[in-house]
Amino acid sequence: MDQLQPLMAAYAGMAWILPLTIVFGAVIYTAAMRAVLRPEQKSFGYMRLGMDEVRVFVVYLVLSILAVVAAMVIFGIAGVIAGLAGSAAGDAGGAIAVVFMIAATVLFVWLLVRFSLALPITVDQQKFAIFDSWGVTKGRALGLFGMTVIVIVMAIVVSILTSIVILPLTLLAGGMADLSALEGADVGEIFSAMGPALVIYLIYNGIVSALMLAIFYAPYAAAYRDIRGGAEPVVVEPTPSL
Repeated sequence: MDQLQPLMAAYAGMAWILPLTIVFGAVIYTAAMRAVLRPEQKSFGYMRLGMDEVRVFVVYLVLSILAVVAAMVIFGIAGVIAGLAGSAAGDAGGAIAVVFMIAATVLFVWLLVRFSLALPITVDQQKFAIFDSWGVTKGRALGLFGMTVIVIVMAIVVSILTSIVILPLTLLAGGMADLSALEGADVGEIFSAMGPALVIYLIYNGIVSALMLAIFYAPYAAAYRDIRGGAEPVVVEPTPSL
């Protein structure tokens, strides 16, 4: 614990990063969906800072809180029922508990899919569309779930392929430095030994993060665009770039 306290203090001193993370997250999430839904509103990476980003942040925050509450309720109830049924069933209790937990997982994933178009609707219609996704995804949950599976598979493939590319570069840049020899060294010595590998990793992380952003967010925007039948979005005055 004595060794962890300086690390915890260092993280506490970086609390100012949290609001920046929130702002940047809202900007890049909105940019990914704007690129699909409003490609004519071009700017640097489709990034802006305005009411679109505020609405996306609010909707994302509310849905995240609701998802946590739903998970606690669904898995809590499933756990209680599974425990009671398992106690009454004796040797078959383990199998019954597994069935209930699988059912709870299916229900939770179904809810996530039903709300998966909330952010694209928010960007497209420029309103706080917290619950609008429920009606739009009616009868389409299975297709959206299949799309989500493909998205996850694509993300795994991209991660593996980029790792294959970056690993030899990192090793050549000093990624095999003897970390034990750096114990107790100051920051200057650490960066001198690991600096080139860290630079390569930061560049790699930036590229992969951009790819993952497109993989995870653009498909849902495209799905909503197709569901609405190609109708033109609401025409509004463009939000000035920051």
